[in-house]
Amino acid sequence: MLDLLAHDSKLPPKEEVDAAIVRFVERCEMFYFAQGVNTMLLDMDELFNVIETSFKYLLNYKEFSGFKAAAIFTLAMASKKPFSTSLSEVYGRIQAEHNIVIGILTSLHYLHGADLMTQEGTKTITNPIQFSDHYLLELVSAISFASQNYQVSYSHTDDKSKGCLTALVYEAVAYQSNPHIPYKDKSLNPLTELSLSFFTAGTDIKVRDK
Repeated sequence: MLDLLAHDSKLPPKEEVDAAIVRFVERCEMFYFAQGVNTMLLDMDELFNVIETSFKYLLNYKEFSGFKAAAIFTLAMASKKPFSTSLSEVYGRIQAEHNIVIGILTSLHYLHGADLMTQEGTKTITNPIQFSDHYLLELVSAISFASQNYQVSYSHTDDKSKGCLTALVYEAVAYQSNPHIPYKDKSLNPLTELSLSFFTAGTDIKVRDK
């Protein structure tokens, strides 16, 4: 589904978009069915609106980022709310946040297997991105707050900040589940290394001569 957002100047042909939407809807139906929810209500116009507005937003970046695509898609899902069927009771206090949950799970599915271009070459997110139930509950709650008044507009400063922060969340959990991705060469992270010398107990900080 998020592959549709990776094109340069315009969405793929209608047939390709329709096929991707059908696959996405079928996957969501299986997700609901696995919970024991046999009926799934969906506004197809709003779902296409999610795709279209996310795509237009991402065109503002010079280079495509899978993490940014995941973030904008998730926030657009939370804002546009194309699904109107709640999750099963097992989801507890986020039962009614079905659009956010679907946005997160779809994004994690998309990022698994994605290639990242780094200064150490191409690295692949080979391991599924995982975190605890507590983290999921808190992440859904945070995105729920962030999506209030979210317009999927690059011209709005608040929208840009929410998109950037959500992208960083996806990047952080992807790196946590894939320890081979962060740089092995510490010289590639000079700012982080300098910061660690400040926050690490027992470390002597050498002051540079002016």
